[in-house]
This record gives sequence, C-alpha cells and structure tokens, in this order.
Amino acid sequence: MTSIDYRALEQPLKPDDPCGPDLDLEGDDDYLNFFAVQEGVMPATFFVDGQPFSFDPSVVDIDELVAKIGALLSRTRDLRLVMLLARLSILNGNLAEFSRSVVAGARMLELFWDETHPRAENGSLAMRAATLGTLDESTVAFSLQYVRLCESRRAGPVNLRSFLYARREAEPRAGEETPTESTILQTLRDAAEQTAASRAAVEATRAALDRIGALWAERADIVTAPRLSNLRAVLTRILALIDLALPPAAAAAAEPGATPSLEAESASAPQGGVGSGAQAAAALQGAYSYFQACEPSSPVLPLLAQAQALLGKSFIEVLQILLPDHVGSAAYQIGGRHVFPLPVGRLADLSPASETADEGWGETSAESQADDGPRMAHAGSQVVPAARDGAAIATRSQALAALDQVAAWMRAQEPSSPVPWLIERASALAGRDFLSVLRAVLPPDALSDLDQGS
Repeated sequence: MTSIDYRALEQPLKPDDPCGPDLDLEGDDDYLNFFAVQEGVMPATFFVDGQPFSFDPSVVDIDELVAKIGALLSRTRDLRLVMLLARLSILNGNLAEFSRSVVAGARMLELFWDETHPRAENGSLAMRAATLGTLDESTVAFSLQYVRLCESRRAGPVNLRSFLYARREAEPRAGEETPTESTILQTLRDAAEQTAASRAAVEATRAALDRIGALWAERADIVTAPRLSNLRAVLTRILALIDLALPPAAAAAAEPGATPSLEAESASAPQGGVGSGAQAAAALQGAYSYFQACEPSSPVLPLLAQAQALLGKSFIEVLQILLPDHVGSAAYQIGGRHVFPLPVGRLADLSPASETADEGWGETSAESQADDGPRMAHAGSQVVPAARDGAAIATRSQALAALDQVAAWMRAQEPSSPVPWLIERASALAGRDFLSVLRAVLPPDALSDLDQGS
C-alpha cells in the first residue's frame, strides 16, 4: 500500500496560513469529486453476505486512492482526509498505516489546533468531533479485530478475532479458522518481532487518542470531545492479548521503534504504566483521587471505589459482594455428557481468604491514604492526591488513560476479575452531563416525563 509523507503534514503550507484553504467550503472540484467517489468505496457494514469485508482489487485501487489523498493534503491540512486514510488503511488490513494516520491527525491538532480543517463554526467543534468519530464506527472496530498481528507458516495469521473464538466470546462464521488459545499465544511468541511491531502500532494509536483528548480538554470542552469508546475497547483487548503472550519489555526488545509513535509520550498519559498488582492499585487510587478532588459528583467514583474493594478478592467473595442474592443458586456443572451441580456457596470455606489473596495489591481502598496522609499533586486550582507510585494524575484524560492501563493489565493477568468491566463502565460515564448519567443508571420509564417534556 502506498504511503504518504506524514512528516510533511507537520509543516505549515504558508507562514500566514499554515493549513491552507478549506477545500470543502470552497467547493473544490477535486476534493468534492474524491469524497463522492469514496462514498461508494467505503462499506456501510463490515460483514458482506456473512463474510468479513475486503476490497476487491479489480474494482478499488487503494494505492490510487491514497495518492489522491496525498495530493489533496499537499494543498490543505484537513482532518477529514487523514481520518479517511486511517479507515481505508485498517479496512485494507494495514495496522501500521492506520496507526500512522491517527498519529498524524493528533500531531496536526497539536501543532495547528485553530487552523486544522474542519475548523470551529460559531465556536462549535461538532464537525471536527464527527470527523474523529468516524474512527468509532463498527467497520473500524471489526477491522481491528480481524487485522493481522503476526503470522507463521504453521499457524497462519493471528488476530484478535481468532482469540475471541478460542475464548468463546464470539461465534466463528462459515469457513473461518478457529485455532486454540494456546496455538494463538505460541504463534505470537514465535513471531516476536511481528508481535512487537503490532504492539507498538496499537500503543501509538492509543497514545494519539489520549493526546487528542487532552488537547480537547485544554482548548475546547471535554464534554464535546469524541469518546471513541469502541475503538479504545478494541485497542485495549489487542494489547491485553499481546501482553498475555509477550510481556511489554520483551516486545520492546524484539522490535524497538518498529512503527511510528508520537515524538514524545502522550501528554495525557501518566508515566510508568501498569506491570504489577501494586501498580494497578496505585493507578486506580490515583484516578479515584482525581475524581474525588476535582469531580466529586462524578458517577465514576462509586464504580472505582467498588473496583478497589474487589482487588484481591476470591471468586466467592466477588459473588457475595456483587450478586449476594444469587450466591445460593450459583453452581459449577461438573462432568461431561452427564453432569452434577456443585454449589459454589458450599466451597466458601475452602476459598483463600482475602487477607492473603490481596498481599500483592498493596493498600487498595479509596480511604487507605488517610492512614499516613496523602501526597499531593496540583491540578489547576485543585489539589489532587498523587498515586502511590508517584505518578500524579492532574486531568480527566490522565485518569482515563490510567484506568485503561489498569483494565488492560488485569484482563491479561487476571481475566476472571470483574474490575475491568467496572472500569469500562466508569470510563463510559466519565464526562457525561447529569441527565445523560440519569438515563444510563435509571430504568427506561423513570425519565419518560422528562423526555416528553423535551
């Protein structure tokens, strides 16, 4: 697949007009005709006749489309073109090019926030948010599930989708290969350089999304920022899969700098990452402390407090905390063709006590910092307790990035934990206004009068 000169996008077109004209507003024929053509190229759904989408090379010349995008970008700095390139790339199975495009979009916004097209209209960035929102379409999410992470002669290509089949989280379609989980993980290890390159591309993409979120919070209104929750969820699952087979340190050693990343670490991400239970607990505490100090009315707080309380708990303790009314009916089905139920509650006395199970987590409760006095980090006019590993969380974007890291690590390290699901829900609710939060937590008929009034 032909690439474009992404570095050139960081250079102003003119000293007094760094991003050039808005070709859409000017009614430029080349621009309008190109987008008219691409509407017939991009699929509305990922599955066509029950099979994953793929471009027909006899009908669609991807290299020609990319060349036309490059030609238009030589005249304008337009996020719509860059995001279209990202979608074309991932639909064509090119993870590295997808990553480069998303990184380039973040870089353009960082360098030319006010000038990048589409610009604000009457103070509204709705068009820009909608442009970025195209990355959250199901066609992109499914393409990422199917994109090749590595390949071997013996096992063939490995992707997240095959792992979901192995875990029985998705049903394979007719003709799709279904390798076992052990085969998938071993292939990722055997093709360590390819796996490391894929990991770097996914990490660079996520860092770019974090940077876009931080820029939006700083220069606009975080409430109107595109959440891109579908995209983030798939990226997190891919990283969790790779981490399961190849730890981050090994992946970095296998292929340093294999794919582009942002020139500096994402300004929105706390330093360090998560590589142990203690670090996960510290990051979770840091995120909790941010919301407690800066957004005390956030619906995120109860979910994070519950997540902290579940760290180190046994399966039975988790059931007793989250589903107390159903513990008595829960049972393991033992056997094959013929089974017998083994009640879960009957095994409670045999399960490890949380006093020993949570030793690797450190202090995990939301109130634990009160014992020796919290260390503090400033966030604007607020004072936010720092996470115990010293990584201060000063913005909502940093808090959400920290939560993403915790969820990814826990999905790889402790797949049975409910904590990632609580984090996922907390992240989805962060930044919502009061009424949308009510719609998310109340029964459907609770706000019927309010809806009728609106």
